[in-house]
Amino acid sequence: MKKLIVLMVLVSFPTFAQFRTLDWNKDKWNSPKGHFLRYDKIEHCIGSAGLTISLTTLDEKNGWKYTLLAGFLWEVKDGFMPFEKYGHWGGEGFSTKDLIADVIGVAIGYGIFKGGKWLLRIIKGGDYSG
Repeated sequence: MKKLIVLMVLVSFPTFAQFRTLDWNKDKWNSPKGHFLRYDKIEHCIGSAGLTISLTTLDEKNGWKYTLLAGFLWEVKDGFMPFEKYGHWGGEGFSTKDLIADVIGVAIGYGIFKGGKWLLRIIKGGDYSG
């Protein structure tokens, strides 16, 4: 986890002066600018939950960390690639609220993964301990 935080800090400091960030007050929680779903933050949350479940299935110890890193790097990409120039692949700028929605999605996805694993253990062997 320490390596992930160090990487995020090292990537962010030199770049924040060069890219666009969304103003907290203008970046609405109910922003209807999603690509697949109507609301962008719900899209981030569901996408992060799904990616967390998938990656945690492959690497139980680090899967959720990879999802956090992917969400952070996606926001960095949005800061560098304007929507006006790159279309769907671009963004309006680095969004802290998108990142918060990603973190919530990671927590939900990890909870679903762990809950499903616990439920399978109960079904298979009758182990009711946590």
